[in-house]
Amino acid sequence: MSEARILIVDDDEALLEALPEALRMRMNGIQIDTSQTAPTALELIRDIDYDAVVSEIKLPGMDGLALLTEINELRPGTPTLLITGHGEHDLAVQALRGGAFDFVQKPIDRDYFVASLERAIRMRRLDRQVHQQRVELERHARVLQHVDRGVFLVDETGIVRYWNPAAQAITGLEARNIIGCRALDVIPGW
Repeated sequence: MSEARILIVDDDEALLEALPEALRMRMNGIQIDTSQTAPTALELIRDIDYDAVVSEIKLPGMDGLALLTEINELRPGTPTLLITGHGEHDLAVQALRGGAFDFVQKPIDRDYFVASLERAIRMRRLDRQVHQQRVELERHARVLQHVDRGVFLVDETGIVRYWNPAAQAITGLEARNIIGCRALDVIPGW
């Protein structure tokens, strides 16, 4: 989990000291910010795109469920783990329906908590990668749609991966007969 950055929100000072230390011992390279209040946490979340947020449900002023709603609006896709010392089944259901990644009861089972946090961080990283790849593909697609000459793309193994309508008009070769084939086999003079 190198270079992961998380935020822990809890009004319990002892937990805000102990939990980050326990996580640093089990997760190499993790950066941990802390906040004792939801408003302060929201300021941090506006400025920093965290890999995960961990919040107590019972917070003064704004509870963890309301904070979860705000996180989902500010940073959609940020996994949020909610913790509580109050073993209420209804809270867990509300939290999960509200988009929480996981619900953890106190006393915290550290093995379970670390495993859940690692899954949340991996999921966030994968979501970011998928988003970035989607943006790049859309950009490439826009470029290719506006090219007025015959264009085709061949990958590093020599397989034709794209054949635009202009290429078809120029060569007389249909895309359905070209895409997925080796360029040497289907394009005369290649």
